[in-house]
Amino acid sequence: MRDWTKFFKRGDVVYTKDGGMYAIFEGWVNDDYTEFNTTICFYVFDASFDEEVVCDTDCFVKAREGERAAFIANAEKHYNGKYNPDTLRVEPVKPKCPFKPFDKVLVRDGVDEQWRINIFSHHQEKGGFPYVCMSGVYRDCIPYNEDTAQLLNTTSPYIEGGSE
Repeated sequence: MRDWTKFFKRGDVVYTKDGGMYAIFEGWVNDDYTEFNTTICFYVFDASFDEEVVCDTDCFVKAREGERAAFIANAEKHYNGKYNPDTLRVEPVKPKCPFKPFDKVLVRDGVDEQWRINIFSHHQEKGGFPYVCMSGVYRDCIPYNEDTAQLLNTTSPYIEGGSE
């Protein structure tokens, strides 16, 4: 093939002909199309991931859709995030806070502390105490409702849907 840009495109999943390495194609290193840059690589022989590796073109072929999906799913699991096709990387997923301002909640800072009732204010990303309430910041926060009311003033663990 004279023009390799028609073969590998940015975001393609490619793999070595012997099946030992999978990677996400980012772009060509130079105009002779003999080498390319990757964003995420997976080495089959030791089940390890790597980033930003330069590879020789003649060793690789384009993956089929099923292989592509499996590679991306494994990368998302390894990096604990979601694949972004714009950046060609797996990015952390921000946890969604289930509470809104003025919700009634039970809060505490650890398993040895008792649950206390509070009013939720907002969620903060930084630090180990993400739940901001009327009387301070807390590590643990659960909804206050008829299923959790019996946890008030106890150190009992919370199990979604009710207590033990």
